[in-house]
Amino acid sequence: MNARDLMTPNPVSVRPTDTIGDAAAVLASYDIGVVPVINDDKGERLVGMLTDRDVVVRCTARHHDAMQCTVADHMTTADLTTVLPDTGLAELLDRMERAQIRRIPVVDNEFRLLGIVGQADLARAVGPENPALVEEMLLRVSTPTQSPGW
Repeated sequence: MNARDLMTPNPVSVRPTDTIGDAAAVLASYDIGVVPVINDDKGERLVGMLTDRDVVVRCTARHHDAMQCTVADHMTTADLTTVLPDTGLAELLDRMERAQIRRIPVVDNEFRLLGIVGQADLARAVGPENPALVEEMLLRVSTPTQSPGW
């Protein structure tokens, strides 16, 4: 099983020039927690990811105007973790665990967005035959790297 078998193809995406308000509306209407950001040309290359947490922590909590801020102002661009379509299950899980991400974009060799693999995709595909693997992955992805200090 590889990323191509697991991914949701052609995921909804936003552009860097979209407003945070418009991106938040996409997140809400599709009931998703992250949306890939693709460049403004026809190449549809992945340039970032925007999470619901980015909207709240980087924009709203700082009292920014969501209709004035752009996705480019608040998206994650550094250290994007991705996989190729032929990436095997073990490597895919390892990358998600190391980066502590719940969803991973699938790109081609030119970084064009092809799909996205989320924890739910893994649970549906792998869970019925190997629930322990899914449980372990959920635990490892969700374990904080640092104590919050509460």
